Amino acid sequence: MSDAFKAVGLIAFNLEVTRMGSELSKLPRAFDELRIEYWLTKLFSRIEKIRELGYSSYTDLEADQIRATEIWMSTELSLKEKIKSAIDTCRQRTMAMEKKLEPLRKSKDMFDGDLRVLDPLGKELAAYKAEVIDFISQIRGDLAPLPSLLESIEQRVSTAETALQLTSMAKFKLKEDEALLIALKAKDMNRKTEGVLTFTNQRIMFESLPIKKKERQLLLEKPVGSVAKITKGRVSMFEPEGLCIEFKQPSDPKLKFGMTRDRGCADLAVQYFGIITSGKIDEELKSGVNVSTRRRFKELAAKYFAGASFCRGKCKECGSIVSTPMKTYTLDGGPTIGLFDCPKCHKPFRVVLAPE
Repeated sequence: MSDAFKAVGLIAFNLEVTRMGSELSKLPRAFDELRIEYWLTKLFSRIEKIRELGYSSYTDLEADQIRATEIWMSTELSLKEKIKSAIDTCRQRTMAMEKKLEPLRKSKDMFDGDLRVLDPLGKELAAYKAEVIDFISQIRGDLAPLPSLLESIEQRVSTAETALQLTSMAKFKLKEDEALLIALKAKDMNRKTEGVLTFTNQRIMFESLPIKKKERQLLLEKPVGSVAKITKGRVSMFEPEGLCIEFKQPSDPKLKFGMTRDRGCADLAVQYFGIITSGKIDEELKSGVNVSTRRRFKELAAKYFAGASFCRGKCKECGSIVSTPMKTYTLDGGPTIGLFDCPKCHKPFRVVLAPE
């Protein structure tokens, strides 16, 4: 074999070994979506956080989180151990295959000019990958409709978190009866200016994001009622996904915003404009989150997902924050109480986790 031919073969060998290593490392992570308890705990914390920060939209979040929790609680005993066992097995098999792959990484010593030396491991990896995909598919079927419900909650919470983060330094202030809905990174193609496009239930605004200057500029502020339509489409040769905003007054120029950096944002903006103009948003905001739903939400978190951030307690003696209560209980017709033990001063204390 010529040196050139062997060099090309060695490159191909190294690339294939690297690909196998990458595929192998993904297998344990494939089970992440089945870590339902962890997922639910985080969602309880995140939903509560966006409410604390004043995000009042998505009024059905708490109800959907309760529904997801109750679905999990009804199937938990039969599936929890099955999932844990599968994850443990996956880790063990991944480690065993990694040991077989490790010598192959020293390709200069292992490569003899024949790529078929990788076939046995490649077949083993492909077969195991198929087993993992099949198992996850089966569990998703057993958990239905929980995975899709959790994905829906996750998507809405992420949208809210992004909106809060992008508007945390905003120049404008919300009015008393105004609610933040979405905020998206966008580029005003008319001004060639990068910034943040914000929708509330009353206004559409665009702020510049100066690279050097810390202070933003409010470049667009229009009532929702002044907008004739918002459509998705190509706004320039290099911006295939964007928004076109047309106003009812002929004197207001048509605006174009590029949004290629965040796929799906243009669709989200069009969707929200439709919901706003339909009056659905105002109806939801007027009713708000049901008080009993909020109470049930906090009660479930306190009883079964004590790792949620708002289920922590602060020691009255030394001020230490204790993340998980030893015990929770609900008084008849009253609040849910968490009993904590301070690891620093070793004194027990109680905290109201869910009010009446």
